[in-house]
Amino acid sequence: MNLMMKLSIPLWFVTTSLLLTGSQISYAQSDDMSGPINQVIHVSATGTAYGEPDIATVRLGVSLTGDMLETVLSNANTAAEAVVTALTTAGVSRSDIRTSAFNIFEEQTFNPMTGEAEAAGYRVTNVYAVTVRDVTALGRLLSEALAAGANRVQDVQYSVSEPSVLERSAREQAVNAARAKAEHLATLAGVNLAEVVMIQETMNPVGNISTDFSMMNMMASEATMNVPTASGQLAIQVRVDMAFALAE
Repeated sequence: MNLMMKLSIPLWFVTTSLLLTGSQISYAQSDDMSGPINQVIHVSATGTAYGEPDIATVRLGVSLTGDMLETVLSNANTAAEAVVTALTTAGVSRSDIRTSAFNIFEEQTFNPMTGEAEAAGYRVTNVYAVTVRDVTALGRLLSEALAAGANRVQDVQYSVSEPSVLERSAREQAVNAARAKAEHLATLAGVNLAEVVMIQETMNPVGNISTDFSMMNMMASEATMNVPTASGQLAIQVRVDMAFALAE
């Protein structure tokens, strides 16, 4: 008596799994039970490639307060223009400088006598996103901006201009690792691999390194030395899921 006659319901699909991370051997049969059993090994693997960043993006600008809005706005405009001039003089292209935020707020203080908020002047903030294409010059550029009047540096992020090189390396690592895993699994199971019947890739974006300089307030006279910076390394990760048919 065969297996199908012993069961009270039809057996349409039988799966046997080896409990290895990201690995599985499957035996699947078509619904009409007339086709051959499809034997497949499923594996997954990850590859990681590292590279040195060659681009830095920093958000910096000015934030000034005063009693009269017109005066504060004029002073902030003058300071912001001085910062941009300092950056371009230091070698940053004008096209790599763009306005990131411009805000005008009414400052308020709490009056404990009346229990109400009272106007205390105005704050004008003008922040630029600056792309630095020579990461070794970042510290010098920050110092130049601070000396020109910048009193707000919000963060620095590093990236690579050509991530495809790292992507290719990580992809090759992932595929090679997946194939090696499948071959090892097949050896342990006493079977042979055939062709690849499925492959799927998941790409993790290049990991930006972010350095927090949030709300720095420095007087121009203090900005006499290069700001120390470190670019470190960036990593990009590729995961592949692959299915190999088993040789008959």
